[in-house]
Amino acid sequence: MEKRTKIIIGIIIIAIIAVLIYTNSLLVIPALILGFIFPDSYQVDLIEINSNLVDVENRTLISLSEEKFIKYPELRELFYNVTPTGEDEFNGEKTIFVNQISLSQDKAEEIQKEFGPGTIYWKGGYYGILIAQP
Repeated sequence: MEKRTKIIIGIIIIAIIAVLIYTNSLLVIPALILGFIFPDSYQVDLIEINSNLVDVENRTLISLSEEKFIKYPELRELFYNVTPTGEDEFNGEKTIFVNQISLSQDKAEEIQKEFGPGTIYWKGGYYGILIAQP
């Protein structure tokens, strides 16, 4: 390749980069790449609810079944891999966090619609699901 051709190609590349920087498009490319590599994930916490605090008459109780675990395999991970993650105080009561997983926005919203408003009864205990948005 001739020296003159190399110079012209270099000038064209510099001009393209300058236009991309000027229009902020160059900054979009790394953001898109990082978005595909690290998609937004929602933190889903499983909390144990003290049975004395459960209002069985006025609260929606949801019993988990194998069908629910098949429909939502993420719940199986949440309930079968219980590893206490900490405690916090909420409304003057001790809240025990018993597991945590990360989900995509779609799955988190789907689970929130299905299980969010109720208290989940499973293996003799009462649980709630808290979902934190990124």
